[in-house]
Amino acid sequence: MGKYFRNDLLNIQHSSIVDIRGVGLFNAIELENGNIAEKLNIKLLKNGLLTKTTRGNIIRLSPPLTIKKNNINNALDIINKSFKDL
Repeated sequence: MGKYFRNDLLNIQHSSIVDIRGVGLFNAIELENGNIAEKLNIKLLKNGLLTKTTRGNIIRLSPPLTIKKNNINNALDIINKSFKDL
């Protein structure tokens, strides 16, 4: 599930993304600066996905280890929508 999640995260195209990395289901989206990360974090929350910023410019994604594929797809939809709303 971690590979599935990360492969779709890597397909997100946005000019503010510096890097997407992770191990298993634990993933991070590194952005250009903390201001963009905070705005994205708020958009994600408003769209229904709880995330955490770390080190100022990184969005931490840490779903439960028992997550189902349909929940990952829902999260990916929210992430894509939130990037488009930025």
